[in-house]
Amino acid sequence: MAPPLTIAVAQQKGGVGKTTTTANLAHAGSRAGARVLAIDLDPQGNLTRTLYDQEIPEGQPITADVLTEDGPVPLADVIVSTAWSGLDLAPTVDRDLAAVERDLTQNPRTPARVKLLHEAIQASEVAAGYDVVLIDCPPNIGALTLAALAAADRVLAVTEPTLFSADALVEIEESVARVRQHYHVPVTLSAVLVNKWRSNVIEDRHWRLSLAEQFGDLMLDPPVPQRVIISRAIQAGVSLSQMGADAKPIADLYDRHYRTLTA
Repeated sequence: MAPPLTIAVAQQKGGVGKTTTTANLAHAGSRAGARVLAIDLDPQGNLTRTLYDQEIPEGQPITADVLTEDGPVPLADVIVSTAWSGLDLAPTVDRDLAAVERDLTQNPRTPARVKLLHEAIQASEVAAGYDVVLIDCPPNIGALTLAALAAADRVLAVTEPTLFSADALVEIEESVARVRQHYHVPVTLSAVLVNKWRSNVIEDRHWRLSLAEQFGDLMLDPPVPQRVIISRAIQAGVSLSQMGADAKPIADLYDRHYRTLTA
C-alpha cells in the first residue's frame, strides 16, 4: 500500500492566495478522479469555511487534536466529507489550533510532536483512503508549518509578483532544507506558483522574470491571473468549474497545475 502523495502549500507572507490555491487544487484533484484529503493547518480556518458549508459539530475532533501531546486523536476521526465527490477535509477551529501552535512553540518536546502529523497521515486507515493530501499552512514559518513540512513529500510555495513575497520564498526554501536535515524526511520544494498575476503591470512582469531566474524549472507556468471570479468562487464555497464559462479557463489552469504537481 503506497502512502498518499502529500503536498504542503506554504508561504510565510499572508494574503498571497495560499488557501485559495489549496482549495482550487483540491477541486482539481476531485475533478481528475483522485481521492483527495485537504488538511486545514491554518488557525484562521479559511480552508474549512471554504470547503465545509456547515458548523463544526460540538465535540467533533479537529486538526488540533491530532497534534495534542497527550493521546493525540487519529486523523481518521477528524476527517469530514465535503460536497465534492472524492474530496474530504480535516477541519480546524481557529482558537484551538492557535493554542496548539503556542504549545508547540513553548514545549521542549516540540521536535517529537512535529512528526505527529506525518505519522497521522501514514497511518493505514488514512493512507489507504487517499491518493493526495494537500496541507494549507499558516502564513508563517512557525511550529505548525514545520509540522506540515515534516509531513510532506513536496512543497508548493505560493507568491505574488512583488518584492516582499519574492523575498519570503527564500525563507521557505531554507526552511524546507532545515526540516529535511533535522527530521530526516525527503521533503523538497517542488514548485513555485505566482498568484494574482497582472500581465499589463510592469512591476509584475519584472518580479516574475526575477523569480524565474531564481527558481527556473520550479516555476509553474502560466501564473494564476488576478481575477475577481476566483475570490467570488471561494466566498461562495463553490469550485471554479461551477462558476460558468467565464471561470472555465481558470479552472483548466488549476487542473493543469494539479497534474504537474502530482506527476
